[in-house]
Amino acid sequence: DHDFGKNDAGSEYEFKDESRDLMFEFLDVPRRSPAWQRKGGYQSYEFGESGKKVKVILLDARYFRDGLVRANGLYEKNWRGTILGESQWSWLEQELTNSDADLHIISSGIQFIATEHRFEKWDNFPKERQRMLDLLVKTQPKNAFFLSGDRHISEIAALHVPGYGMTYDFTSSGMTHSYTASTEYNSFRIGKLVTEKSYGLINIDWSGDEPNVSFMIRRDDDKELDGPISILK
Repeated sequence: DHDFGKNDAGSEYEFKDESRDLMFEFLDVPRRSPAWQRKGGYQSYEFGESGKKVKVILLDARYFRDGLVRANGLYEKNWRGTILGESQWSWLEQELTNSDADLHIISSGIQFIATEHRFEKWDNFPKERQRMLDLLVKTQPKNAFFLSGDRHISEIAALHVPGYGMTYDFTSSGMTHSYTASTEYNSFRIGKLVTEKSYGLINIDWSGDEPNVSFMIRRDDDKELDGPISILK
């Protein structure tokens, strides 16, 4: 949360270029990386060999995002606005099209699947959320799921996408503080709503013909608060 320098900030934030540069410097993104030449902070990485390759896609859901619509202190749906912006959408489609990775991890600072809570999420921009689902159907990346944070709680959500199959959103936050009073409903949740301070762990087992991926939510003493939940078998 507050990852951009201001709570729930978007494209209107006056220090967005400085914020992006500071993030890249902190993450030691090499100056030769093409990410430095683009607006925004999105990039991708590949790990592993053929047959056991993981592609990690890091989206920027702040730099291009249009303003949130407020009414009576709550966020309403913005039916015209964008989250990723056209240049990032074009880049993402290229990253997913004909990818030879066996597993695709799409990281978004805000939750992708959840729709019911009143805070920041992709569903505040319904056309953008649907555009992402349509892109999964169009490009058919193998075993794609989402990672998110921001919420001061941890949970795992599942969604069946017609024409693609199952996808998931693993929300993990936070390690230093949490929203312990949360009792919020999420009709897509599988497993528990974790309100303790926690972190998320992904385990990938390559011993079979297809990767077996499981999610776990743990406390700082390594006690399991939820999981392991197998999502790909």
